Amino acid sequence: MIDFNSLVTYMCKVQRKFGSKIDLPRIVVIGAQSSGKSSVLDSLVGLSIFPRGTGTVTTCPTIVQLIQITDENEKEGVELEDLPYSGRMVNHDEIRTRIGELMMRNEGQLVETPIIVRVYSLTLLPFTVIDMPGITKIPGTAGLSEGQLKDLSRSYISEENSIIFAVSPANNDIQNSEAITLAKEVDPNGNRTLGVLTKIDIMEPGTDARKELTGKHPHVQLKLGMIGIMNRSQEDITRGLTVDQQLEREESFLEHQYPDLADKNGVPYLRKKLHELLVPHILKCLPGNLRQFEEELESCRKRLAGVPADKSRDEEFDSLFETIRRFESNMKTEIEGSTFRPESSYIYGGVIIKEIFQKRFPLGMESAEKTSQVSSSDADDFIITSFLNSGSYDSIGVFAEGVFRTLTANQIMTLVQPALECAKEVHTEVVKVADRNLTGKGNEHLKFFPALRTVMRDVATQILDANLKILKNHLTTYVQVQSHDIFSLDPSFLTKIADLKKDLEIRLNPGSAHTLSVDSSRSFLKESGITDVIKTMVKEYFFVVKSHIQGYVPKLIAAKLLQPFTEKKGSFGLKLLTAVRQRQKLGPLMELAPEVRRKRDKDIKLRKDLKEVIREGYEKLNIYTYEMDGDGAFQFRNKSNDEQPSTSRPTTDERDEDDPPSTSSPKDEWTEEGEYQVPPEE
Repeated sequence: MIDFNSLVTYMCKVQRKFGSKIDLPRIVVIGAQSSGKSSVLDSLVGLSIFPRGTGTVTTCPTIVQLIQITDENEKEGVELEDLPYSGRMVNHDEIRTRIGELMMRNEGQLVETPIIVRVYSLTLLPFTVIDMPGITKIPGTAGLSEGQLKDLSRSYISEENSIIFAVSPANNDIQNSEAITLAKEVDPNGNRTLGVLTKIDIMEPGTDARKELTGKHPHVQLKLGMIGIMNRSQEDITRGLTVDQQLEREESFLEHQYPDLADKNGVPYLRKKLHELLVPHILKCLPGNLRQFEEELESCRKRLAGVPADKSRDEEFDSLFETIRRFESNMKTEIEGSTFRPESSYIYGGVIIKEIFQKRFPLGMESAEKTSQVSSSDADDFIITSFLNSGSYDSIGVFAEGVFRTLTANQIMTLVQPALECAKEVHTEVVKVADRNLTGKGNEHLKFFPALRTVMRDVATQILDANLKILKNHLTTYVQVQSHDIFSLDPSFLTKIADLKKDLEIRLNPGSAHTLSVDSSRSFLKESGITDVIKTMVKEYFFVVKSHIQGYVPKLIAAKLLQPFTEKKGSFGLKLLTAVRQRQKLGPLMELAPEVRRKRDKDIKLRKDLKEVIREGYEKLNIYTYEMDGDGAFQFRNKSNDEQPSTSRPTTDERDEDDPPSTSSPKDEWTEEGEYQVPPEE
């Protein structure tokens, strides 16, 4: 015996788990407001549970899943996906009220999130339909426009996997039917549209629906046909007419008005038709759905592979050590460069630091030099004033040595500022490198541990800030020392300075400048070229000192700001471990961010669900097949009775969880008889 219920139940489960994520086979009910859609649904499920009223009553899609019960001891009733605590309800008024409340939970606004209604029955054939909000030209209770309502319906029926269930009232011109018009937009040939003609008992006297029901209407041709049914009126409902009683009236009406068409119309036939359409439709769409499931499973596995799993305490320490090692390695690579796989998307910090040392720092020193006393336009006045002040009222002469020392010290001290600026720029760049390596490629996993990333950045910043402070003091002291003592063993400098001293002694007759008046002394010192000689002497020594400073400052900066991250025994790792110990517990640092954990848990559940539906889906494909008989009816058979090779393939359950995701997809084909086959390997 063919268990079609399990196939429909399987698709109901898929619908429940994945909703709109997968393009599932479905029957979509569309129609104008007051076309009788709610009455049709009541009749299909055999229960009076769907809200009625004026205006737009349905404000979201409603998925109705009719599930056949095989165990007579199981309770019939209705379950609402959004109200699991309500259990399986049997009171029709309560069910109708709950569905109405769910529809109005967004204050009557149109929403795409569907309500799922599961009807459990011992007698009815299983099927699933999606009821769309009724189309109206008059704004509904929430001001819903015709365009909004049509767009929502259109989004569901546009998919090729959708069978369109177009509801039209028989007492209106079928050519003006909102449902038929909308269906033609997406299915112009009527290949996947089933027409349902409601209210066939209240047509104008002297008219009937025979052309529509027999497919002979010149303007409405539907390949799946059109089925006429009777509806319960509001008066019928008010006076307590049940669905079963209505079906008896419908049967009597059809036998009297359409005796030759009675067996192809009415609610019982519509139920059978929906079931016959849905089952092969599911089987035909299932191979494509399985491909989608496997693609989604692969994506899910990739996402999970990128998220760290929960770890033991030992694993947490191992992970911390590995994180520190990777961070230091990335810092070293970016600071020192990589000959193996250099980055191509941005400039390494080491390249920027090289530019700071080789270009910006020297330019800063030259700029500072130009602002010194010796380089200014008033240099001669500074030198002359210094010469005059080198003696006193009882001095027998002036002293060039003191002038030289004073001017040299002032000139050298101008190098303090460019040295400090160089240190600051390198500090800023190393901070950028650290930030980039805490958030970018190579340490992407740190985004999952924001607390650890914060601690690592804090420790890196503390090292850099502390060393910068030490560095500033060291650089300032170093330049000051260079300015205090005039000393150099540079042979070239010693030769030049000896010649300049001789020249100065010749030009400067001992005591001559001091015996003259102040104005005469100024003229003498300038005209004799003494000021030029002094300036040359200062510049010669300054050049020697500047050369030393220009080579020493980058080395000192590198030792304090770069080596903590590039040396094998750098201070970063040790200080980070100390900071972790001070916090006593490593756990909080290695905890996933709440949002990441939530997404990971969601993906773990998704992976489990996907594996389950893929396995069950292949089982269904290996069991069922169908073909059409001469009357166009579907005939099913169990593949297990056929002498055919199995179409089974390794399922996800048969693969180790750590295996890389499969990149293959089922290469499936459908024969004209609707039989699933796997083509032979080439």
